[in-house]
Amino acid sequence: MPCNGPGAPAVVITDCCERQTIMSQGSAPCVPGGSDSESGRMARKNGFRGKGIGLLPGAWNPWQKISPDFVSFKTSPCHIETFLGYKRPYVGRCCDICTPNSRELLFTSTTDSMGLRNVIFVNENHTRYRGWLARQVCYILFVNERDVAENKYPKRIVEKILKHKRVQKAFSDSAIGSGSKGKAAEREKRNAKRILSRMVATVSPFLLRLTGWVLLKLFNSFFSIVLVHNGQLNIVKQAANEANVPLIFLPIHKSHIDYLLITFILFCHNLQAPFIASGDNLNLPIIGFLIQRLGGFFIKRRLQEENGHKDVLYKSLLNAVRDLYIEQLFHERQSLEIFLEGTRSRSGMPGLPKAGLLSILVDALYSGIVNDALIVPVGIAYDRILEGNFSREQLGQPKKSESLLGIFRGVLRMLRKNYGCVRVDFAQPFSIKEYLQTVVLNLPPSSQAKLLMPSIFDDSDRWILTSQLSQPTPVSTQENSHRQIVASLATHVLHTAVQSSAIMSTNAVACLLLYKHRKGVLLPVLLDDFQWLKEQVLVRGFDVGFSGRPEDVVMHAMHLLGEALTVNSGLPMATSPSIHAPPRVATIIPSTTVPLVFDLSYYSNSLLPVFACEAVVACALNAAGAPRIVDLLNGKCIKAQCVRHSLLLHRALQLSTLLFRVLPLGLPCHTKYQLCSDTIQKLIDFGILVDGEEDRSEATRGAPEHTWISRMDDALLWDNDEESDGDYEEEHSERLLKLNSSKDNLEFLIFLQNLLGPIIEAYSSVAIFLQNFSSQLEDTVLIAQTHGHLLSRIDRRVSVYAESATYSLVKNAITTFLDMGVLQESQGMDTKLLSMSDSMMQPTRKQRLADFISLFAS
Repeated sequence: MPCNGPGAPAVVITDCCERQTIMSQGSAPCVPGGSDSESGRMARKNGFRGKGIGLLPGAWNPWQKISPDFVSFKTSPCHIETFLGYKRPYVGRCCDICTPNSRELLFTSTTDSMGLRNVIFVNENHTRYRGWLARQVCYILFVNERDVAENKYPKRIVEKILKHKRVQKAFSDSAIGSGSKGKAAEREKRNAKRILSRMVATVSPFLLRLTGWVLLKLFNSFFSIVLVHNGQLNIVKQAANEANVPLIFLPIHKSHIDYLLITFILFCHNLQAPFIASGDNLNLPIIGFLIQRLGGFFIKRRLQEENGHKDVLYKSLLNAVRDLYIEQLFHERQSLEIFLEGTRSRSGMPGLPKAGLLSILVDALYSGIVNDALIVPVGIAYDRILEGNFSREQLGQPKKSESLLGIFRGVLRMLRKNYGCVRVDFAQPFSIKEYLQTVVLNLPPSSQAKLLMPSIFDDSDRWILTSQLSQPTPVSTQENSHRQIVASLATHVLHTAVQSSAIMSTNAVACLLLYKHRKGVLLPVLLDDFQWLKEQVLVRGFDVGFSGRPEDVVMHAMHLLGEALTVNSGLPMATSPSIHAPPRVATIIPSTTVPLVFDLSYYSNSLLPVFACEAVVACALNAAGAPRIVDLLNGKCIKAQCVRHSLLLHRALQLSTLLFRVLPLGLPCHTKYQLCSDTIQKLIDFGILVDGEEDRSEATRGAPEHTWISRMDDALLWDNDEESDGDYEEEHSERLLKLNSSKDNLEFLIFLQNLLGPIIEAYSSVAIFLQNFSSQLEDTVLIAQTHGHLLSRIDRRVSVYAESATYSLVKNAITTFLDMGVLQESQGMDTKLLSMSDSMMQPTRKQRLADFISLFAS
């Protein structure tokens, strides 16, 4: 059946027992639910009933009234969707500032239209054989025909490293440091070999194929579909075959499945499996052996102390072997996979990158061990993660250590559920050599945070933050430039991976329910807003991981969100075609109680990168003296008060600097000044902000609703590559702005402010807690006490957003105040001690800090 989208290829539909294998760009699966297909049986087993969805046991099913003909993904073609006549966005292009040459490399005019493929669907057409027997054993045939590059993996790499002079020196130094002599020194060497055996991976082609077969079975049980873009993978394959340099895959880290998912996708497309840097917590019996044979090598995240002394042997070996092993992999053109965040995200937002292993690559490039390497950021999006959203840890409880029994129990539990859809996006590879030649460094985030203190407390120099962040700083004038270059590269990669990650249906529904309809919403209204939010995501250059009728997708997301939602079905419609049988409309109410609200917040936070800059400016309006938008919407404030352009820009810079640890604002090659000033100008172009002159405001008053949406969509679809002028602030210093107080503008700004509401409330609550803090505590103890304070605010019904009391937000707030200089750090016996800095001991300054943060609250 041909597709209807402009410029899109035909959709290939197989018979009713097969999955769709090729779709146009942006066409993701309709949720399973057909009554006769295999997916229909799986859906009913996991809570889908007939042609509707049973959200709650015994609850009325609103689906029967909304969509009587439920679409089955296996039996029907996916609708090829476009927006405003444009094709869906192709995500993952290289930065045109830092890597302009790589941006044009391997990318053609047809790359973006190659469509999506479900990698967990395999049938006889994917093998060289046909017939009934081939259909029964197609998984075995498929994995047996994969090219696992048996001759490309390094041999006897352990022996090579052990003979290296740097490792031999580490042996002798550790033996001397521990006071060992003679036989004791030999025992140290044997212990060193045992440690090294856990740090070095050896890839087994047989286990790769066996694991590929097992994962095909498991992923088809866990997920409805796993989508990858054919154009993206085609670029990666060409780069692997033609560039003759190592490929470094740098994905965002959301689940333990990330390791397996990327290796499985590369295996299915005949790409060499990468070596994976893994935490030592996964080095378990059986599991650790399998991970090492699949390319994983274990590195301890922190060195434990025994009898008050650090493991001298492991520390010396780690520094030598880690560098040599990774350098050896680079030298032999091996692919590598590194998770820059170090650990899985507990909040749904990306963490700050840890660039330790990435620095080894930069050192190898500078030392001539490799001529170049290609960086491949990878975005991963799940409808629902398998680990359970980390609510237990967000309550402050310690993380459960991984165990062999726990892993097997988790697999058995997951086999009884379906976790929806997965989307994996491979961003365009870029040359690290080119990046290092073109990078221009800005002030690092921690240094920017220090600028906040004079910005907050020194009225005579209130514009110091604006002046310091208006221009990038050349590399030559920076201290520790090497470390800053690596940190800039890591931030750049992580931001690209986040930009490439698709927005899933659960993300959109959770965001709408928490920050647009927190008190509940009728299902038809939710469907309209879901379609509106989808359009806003697309025009901002992000893609979505779903397609199909809104009612199908929303009900699918509601089913996956499960207990975090409540469905009330007893409300009749206002107008009824029949007096005797009035139709009923379901009301969807999100849970705002802990810990269920943490689950919704986890999924909703994926929308923050989409609206980050606009949300910052929206909250900065409060601090710049604009009237409360809620009062304008409710008619309590008739006339909008003007705000100065320069003050609004300064407040936006302050807020973005304050929230740098939790808010992904932009690429490091753009200054915050440029991002904030461009965002303000866009809001002016959209018609949300207008000139404060009375005659112009009168002209815009009474504008029809939704006019700003079309202006916003058109403006966002244009590529705006203009740089901010250096005298931008001076030009607009006296310019007055005011809100265009149409209903749609105000509702949109309230939505933006609500997105940042939990984060601002968390920082404000921490600042209030610190007003009574005057002692010296261990960092973990202070974080625990502060977190307890935020949880008590929920019990006392003082908190506006219960999700503000997550442990990760409290930890980030404490660390930010340490960066700013509000807190100071000293080293204790075994831990770090935190206390108020000397400049913050005055109660008036503590109060002023709390008042400053509360300025941004809505």
